[in-house]
Amino acid sequence: MAKAKQAQRVADPRRAMKIFKSATQRTWSFPPSYRKVLRRIEEIQQGKRRGSELVILDDEYSPSSQQLWEFAIIERVSGRTLINTIIEHQNGIDHRSSWSPRVIFGILPPDENCVTMLQPLRQNLTKGQPADRRIRLNLENLFPLMFPRHSLIGLNHQALVDCQQTRLVCMAFDEPCKPAEERGEQWHPDTIQKVSQRSILDWLSRPKPSEKRDETLAIDETLAIDETLSIDETLVIDESSAEGRVDGVAVEQG
Repeated sequence: MAKAKQAQRVADPRRAMKIFKSATQRTWSFPPSYRKVLRRIEEIQQGKRRGSELVILDDEYSPSSQQLWEFAIIERVSGRTLINTIIEHQNGIDHRSSWSPRVIFGILPPDENCVTMLQPLRQNLTKGQPADRRIRLNLENLFPLMFPRHSLIGLNHQALVDCQQTRLVCMAFDEPCKPAEERGEQWHPDTIQKVSQRSILDWLSRPKPSEKRDETLAIDETLAIDETLSIDETLVIDESSAEGRVDGVAVEQG
């Protein structure tokens, strides 16, 4: 019974928005590893580096067969698509093959160049909160909170779409890390957008004509969170070449 009630609370996007909006009232922090990403963004914007030296990568694959189905790369700063491909497998499944260092090597950037976004988001949105006061951090749940009216909502599990959503989440993460007075207008604490998705209860319990409906979003401390789900994409800082890299965001060191 408790689990069913908990799942019902998590499914309500308005409750999640209240928790998210509360978190944006304060200035967020980021790990030291993220400073390298910020420096690279600045260098690209100043024309000192190519946009392809900081990219977001994503793939879609079958968990059962481990076969890769889609792969996409976009530039972190401009959003320009570099690769968007669907893989057609000519051969059947070989159960003797696997993803392991013995079979796959020399493709991914080293671990020190990978900056996952899950940990910084968790630190600012759920750290120190009890389990029933956290929001889910999977991409399909977090993206609508940050961009509640965006046309990409609901199109997850396509490599290119997930790259595009991840890029926007990364851009949104940078804003609360600034003092409130330095943020873009959309990210001022008093102007965070309201969630657009409605519950069926909105249609079953309409306010009377004499009542003014309160559209403000107050802090709700009852939301339960599933921390087992996370954003699939990572920021990868590639110090060599971005060519042939898979999984994440790459930064090329000249």
